[in-house]
Amino acid sequence: MTLLIIETQTPMSILKNKVVLQNKRIEIDAAEYDTVKYWKQRALRLEKLVEASIQREQILQDKLLERINNIERQSSHVEELSQILKRADNFLHFILQNAPVVIGHQDKELRYRFIYNHFPSLQEEDIIGKTDVEIFTGSGVKESQEFKREVLEKGLPAKREITFETELFGSKTFLIYVEPVFSKVGETIGINYMGMDVTDQVQKRERMAKIREEIAVQKAKETELNKTIHITEETMRAKQMLATMSHEIRSPLSGHNIMILFKDENRYEPMKIDKYRSNLLRIGDNYALYGAP
Repeated sequence: MTLLIIETQTPMSILKNKVVLQNKRIEIDAAEYDTVKYWKQRALRLEKLVEASIQREQILQDKLLERINNIERQSSHVEELSQILKRADNFLHFILQNAPVVIGHQDKELRYRFIYNHFPSLQEEDIIGKTDVEIFTGSGVKESQEFKREVLEKGLPAKREITFETELFGSKTFLIYVEPVFSKVGETIGINYMGMDVTDQVQKRERMAKIREEIAVQKAKETELNKTIHITEETMRAKQMLATMSHEIRSPLSGHNIMILFKDENRYEPMKIDKYRSNLLRIGDNYALYGAP
């Protein structure tokens, strides 16, 4: 039996599209491999391997095409969503351009990290990285910062009206809404807030409250006046009734008194007659006032 020694080259690695080959010595039994049957079988096996390779290649190509189609569909959705967001962002900027609204984000130390529609006379470097008390001075500033800190500590959103008296924008009342911002693990990392200028509404509300108070006072005065008028009328009617009753009682007594004077002037002295007349008049007045002598 003779052995054939064949030198073959097999790829070891591929670097930058360059194939590096290494010599390999294979010892072949000439009696076994030097037949037609062997090479036919060898060819059949290689053909099957090639077919399997082609099938795998086709499967990979189909998967690749499917992936490309999915990416294209996703990119179309992303592009559509991007257009929607861009349109919404444009509308938002258009709406808030002249609106009396301030939107901002502050970290745990209540330092500004973002602000929208800030006061025109302040630049970004005057606000970012600073707190409210470091930016503004005047009444209402400390109250606003304490309110934000309260929301930050409680972790619950809240709103409040705060009136500011500052050198930058004078007297303004803002309705401030503050909500906490949490991390993925649930830790509070800052706050988002929105402030709306409601100075005109507050002034109108105060004027309406003052008008309602004046109307209530006027109605109370009218009620008391009506009561006084009613009491006065009742008093006048009572006096008139008493005067009438007194006159009706005095009249017969006066007639009786005159009769006494004419009939009995010889029997009574003048002083006794005057005293008797006075007693009769007093009895009539008491009867008119109290119903009994």
